[in-house]
Amino acid sequence: MRNERLKDNQKFHFDHVKPGREWEDDQYLISPARVLGYHFTSKLWVELAVDKVRDIQILKDPSAFASLEMPKSQKSLVESLVRCHGVKDEDRSMRDLMKGKGNGLVILLHGPPVCVFPSTFSTYSTFSHLKHTFYPQGVGKTLTAESVAKATGKPLFSVSVSDIGLEPVEVEPKLRELFELAAIWRAVMLFDEADVFLESRSSNTSDLERSSLVSILLRVLEYYDGILILTTNRLRSFDIAVQSRVNLAIKYNNLSDAQKKAIYRNFIYQLNDENTDDKQDLLQFIEDPEDESPFGLLNGRQIRNVLFSAASLARAEPDKRLRREHINKILRETVKFQQDTQNMIDMARQDAEVGFRRG
Repeated sequence: MRNERLKDNQKFHFDHVKPGREWEDDQYLISPARVLGYHFTSKLWVELAVDKVRDIQILKDPSAFASLEMPKSQKSLVESLVRCHGVKDEDRSMRDLMKGKGNGLVILLHGPPVCVFPSTFSTYSTFSHLKHTFYPQGVGKTLTAESVAKATGKPLFSVSVSDIGLEPVEVEPKLRELFELAAIWRAVMLFDEADVFLESRSSNTSDLERSSLVSILLRVLEYYDGILILTTNRLRSFDIAVQSRVNLAIKYNNLSDAQKKAIYRNFIYQLNDENTDDKQDLLQFIEDPEDESPFGLLNGRQIRNVLFSAASLARAEPDKRLRREHINKILRETVKFQQDTQNMIDMARQDAEVGFRRG
């Protein structure tokens, strides 16, 4: 004879709860107080308090590309590609015949070298052994990726070589895991400074491990159908197979003075009036004749850092309002440091060239 009270006490019906059905109090009592969630910055699964979990709503931002300083033709091209990606169209005959292939959008953002000099001298009468190459940074590559994510209403999932490693045995499973997560979340994936995964493979046995990294990326990328943005600052040689996977490549040059001023204005416009003493004065000071080129050799990221540091100075004041003198103090020291650094690079280059000719 079945013991109905014992059966009811075991709560067997808890094992087959259907979604959307009202829970009993006992079901809440035996449920864990935490759930697993993924931390985008640390790339780790962490425990989250259930009562603090909220749905994330990311809305498409039609003005996402407005603050991005790049040629209009390039900006329009990027914007059109990302907005059209993933749109269902049964007549898209350009897709690969094999299901699941060729649906991803891969964008490469890269910069050209701006300065080179030999770090070691050799007896070769050629500059083929130059070791140090300098590339423009802070010119908008990361901001482009952020703009793509905002324009599409998708999260930005940023990864770098440090998150993946360089040991081939560990790289492939880790890379697959990250690509799978990006696909599940329908995120825009930013692979920052992906140089070792892009450089041309070599027949040199000492470079076999590096060559295998390129092959791993190609295998993982084959069936990825999301948006992937690759950035690099040190691209010396580009693997031909990787080239065939790239849908669009954008080259970034050093920012012009007009672009730097536009970046500065965009940051100032974002400030609340109560946080500034005179917003118009902050906008006007970069137009003053005596400050024809106030930013010197600074890039976009450094301009942002200048304003953030100036804001910290302002918060130390009684009224906590940002003024021209706060920006001037930080800007003057930052430009001086940048100029001193450039002078050291120029001197090292000249000394190296003289030594190379003598050698």
